[in-house]
Amino acid sequence: MTRRRFTLIEIIIAVAVFTLVMVTLYGFGRQVSRGWERIRRDQHRLSDLMTLDRALDTMLSNAVPFRWPDPTAGEPPPDTLVFAGHQDWLLLATLQRAAVEDGDGAIRFVLLSVEDGQLVAHYHSRPFRDWQEVGDAGRVSVLATGVDRVEFQYADFAPGDDADWDSRLEWTSEWDTDPDHPREEIPLAIMVTVVWQDGRVESWLRRTAGQGYRERYGKWSPRKE
Repeated sequence: MTRRRFTLIEIIIAVAVFTLVMVTLYGFGRQVSRGWERIRRDQHRLSDLMTLDRALDTMLSNAVPFRWPDPTAGEPPPDTLVFAGHQDWLLLATLQRAAVEDGDGAIRFVLLSVEDGQLVAHYHSRPFRDWQEVGDAGRVSVLATGVDRVEFQYADFAPGDDADWDSRLEWTSEWDTDPDHPREEIPLAIMVTVVWQDGRVESWLRRTAGQGYRERYGKWSPRKE
């Protein structure tokens, strides 16, 4: 019985087929790996967005007007609103569950800003006009990382006919910037737009608790030009 030997042509064809199969499997494996990494990345982003959403919802939806003596405004110091809204940072008073163990009350004072690529919230149980005075007494929470900048917008209600509700709603990037004519109320709503370092843009819009007397019932429709 004689053995049949493979010819050179058969060996070349077998090697080519094997190479083609391996290349196909390698490409398929890379696609599966990329898809899995993309899923994991999207899950991580979604988790980060949900965490940020809960934090912003807690702070903005529970924002209330709070008045406190301002020693820089005269003698005796008048009570002024503890709220400062700027385009890139926000100071507000927000309701929280009273923590008996820590001695914190039902109102928390928060400063939101971006520091070194992080959206940071500074917390304290006392109001501070100058947050630099807080020192180590306050608490800091990193709400998001990889942030390029944050932009705040504030919903205002201009004077006018109450029936013309849509035309009276205005948006501004600054709130309470005139020391001679300070505002006596907080915004109707606050919009937070986060611009990430990778180019993504996310926005959150929340009504504040301290402006509940401004309500509109029924289906809302955009104002016609």
